[in-house]
Amino acid sequence: MSSRFAVLACAVAVFAAGCQSAATPASPQPTWYGAAKGVYARNCIACHKPGGAGPIDFTSYDAAKAALPTALADIASGRMPPWMPDPNCRHYQEERLILPADVTILQAWQAVGAPLGDPSEEPAPATQTAGDGLAATPDQQLQMKEPYTPSTAANDDYRCFLLGDALPAELFMTASDVLPGANGLVHHVLIFMVFPEEAGALQALDDADAGPGYTCFGGPGVAPTQTIAAWVPGATPQIMNPDSAVRLPKGARLVMQVHYNLQGHTLAPDQSTLRMWLRPTAPQFMVRAMPVADLGLHIAAGDAHAQAELVTTNTGATPWVIVSAAGHMHRLGTEIKVVSLAASGTQTCLMDLPKWDFNWQQFYRFRTGEEVRVQPGEQVKMTCTWDNSASHQPIINGVQGVPKDVWWGESTSDEMCLSYLSIVEPYQPYVPTSADACKTFDGCFTNCQGDFATCILQCAKAAGNVCQRCVISGLMQCTAEPPPGVPGCGPQSQGIVNCLNACAAKGTGTQACVLADCLSDLTDWSSCAKPVIAAGACDVQQKACGISLAPTN
Repeated sequence: MSSRFAVLACAVAVFAAGCQSAATPASPQPTWYGAAKGVYARNCIACHKPGGAGPIDFTSYDAAKAALPTALADIASGRMPPWMPDPNCRHYQEERLILPADVTILQAWQAVGAPLGDPSEEPAPATQTAGDGLAATPDQQLQMKEPYTPSTAANDDYRCFLLGDALPAELFMTASDVLPGANGLVHHVLIFMVFPEEAGALQALDDADAGPGYTCFGGPGVAPTQTIAAWVPGATPQIMNPDSAVRLPKGARLVMQVHYNLQGHTLAPDQSTLRMWLRPTAPQFMVRAMPVADLGLHIAAGDAHAQAELVTTNTGATPWVIVSAAGHMHRLGTEIKVVSLAASGTQTCLMDLPKWDFNWQQFYRFRTGEEVRVQPGEQVKMTCTWDNSASHQPIINGVQGVPKDVWWGESTSDEMCLSYLSIVEPYQPYVPTSADACKTFDGCFTNCQGDFATCILQCAKAAGNVCQRCVISGLMQCTAEPPPGVPGCGPQSQGIVNCLNACAAKGTGTQACVLADCLSDLTDWSSCAKPVIAAGACDVQQKACGISLAPTN
């Protein structure tokens, strides 16, 4: 990765404000008021302010002067801020890379002893605008039902909170914003939309955990979900294009996952809020997040450069129009890269995070007019790299871990290779998955004479496309991510997914292809999945699809 300048210790949010142009020093000898204060205002104080996420208050002359050598060293090394994308891959909206001219100002200010100067030198503040005509008052505000004080059991506390009740009607969200209640403690926030079929399981998770909300990691605890909004320090509202919106189906639930970081901050109660701007009618286009996951990853103990590569083919009839990308790994991750592979052989970089940092995760929105189209038959390739050596193990409660074999999973000690691609597509009304969608499944499965996995595929297909999507995708995920203490079937699930995708790409005779080419994968998954399903790991998915599996075939 080429050398680059980065903003001083300031997170770039999913929807952070864009960089302003660097100011020209007011005089040959720069002062705090005449030049340096403006650099900090443009690049730093969204985080480094009283109560902010940054440990130093860069609104203070004394603090900024004292920390200047460290700040310049952090800029030169690229350690700060956590703006992870390699600009050689692509540039994004609202990226905040400190400009060389701003760095020159700080270096010149340091060279003359960092003088204070006169307040009269300070330029007038730039006019701030909300952007895209966003109304000052949102259409809906959903706040955590009661304050939550983070647990001190560890430095990081991940907590999920249900926001409001099930949606009484379909909503079309054109913009969103998250307001953290305890700004210093809140490291980042993710908002998940849980589809109506899985929404009923959320209350049980909340009820089973004492206090407001429930402990969660990676997601809200049910699947599938859709990430619809986020916040990290410096964030501004996410605003969709005028003809696009996020579709929120009737009956869905919204869940706020908050990451609290207790290091260097005073413990206090938090009661964060989601703000939403809505349109009254359906949009021309809807935005959805498409996950790309390698469930079959295996990282050997001690491997300092473990790597996995997953290629996903667009087997549909329409192109994927990709407008943003995000990556997700856990503590062992070092790099995640996603590229598109055109039929012509052209490779287009969507996202490259060469210095993965688990603590700073976000969506990276492509610049207007730079969306990437993946045509039917074309592919997206995701590559994940991990360091599982002894020196790279996470430190928990002051003790560094010991290398061990690692597979896919939700726990901190597990790993993931996951990216989310935001797809823009023509609006379609939501079709709920209900018990009626799979009404023929149970009878078919009870009377099926074949193998367990083969019967699932055959009976799901016979029930129709809606049932097939619910059953197959749901079972692949729940068997790959069972509750703690139950061995998962990540590699076996990924084998099925890969084979099904290969058959779909052939375009004809998919069922015959599955039976001819996927028997080995079906057998492997069946052997692993039966005890996982019997242990209850897929009860939520079975209920959501309206089926009942008795894995005794």
